[in-house]
Amino acid sequence: MEEIKKEVCYKPAWRSFYRHIALIILIFVAVIALSIWAPFGGKVKGILWGVAVAAAVVIFLSMAVKRISSILIVREDEVAYESGILKRKSTEIGLTSIRTVLVDQTLVQRILNIGNVSIASSGTEAYEVQINNMPSPYAIRDDIQARSRKFTQPKPKTDMPAAAEEETQNA
Repeated sequence: MEEIKKEVCYKPAWRSFYRHIALIILIFVAVIALSIWAPFGGKVKGILWGVAVAAAVVIFLSMAVKRISSILIVREDEVAYESGILKRKSTEIGLTSIRTVLVDQTLVQRILNIGNVSIASSGTEAYEVQINNMPSPYAIRDDIQARSRKFTQPKPKTDMPAAAEEETQNA
């Protein structure tokens, strides 16, 4: 039987920020094009490059903050979702209470092997945990379901007589 780790942490994938990365590339392509074809002086070109670099840094920091502010933790007996940096929010669901694990992917997400994972417990109709752009979302779902099965499978019965079983429990 495959060994299951005690605790696994999942964060949104870097590749899920493809729009941010495309914007950074577009900014630099535009600055290069303007630097080549526009009749700007050296000072204006320097300001233009400074603005482009500042915009790229802001976009990159935005990506980093989004990535570190969300974490899905799958433990032996529960699934926890923590979000936020300054103000932290945490939601825990016991593995025995999990009703549904939903994976939702767009075409682009399927190509990049990322997806949105939603978890619902038996206590409510809504999904308590919804985390976007997770890497290998089906592997995450399978991990949660495998751990959940450990708790929902019936325990094997022993061939011990009832009197002997009661004696071992009282000892």
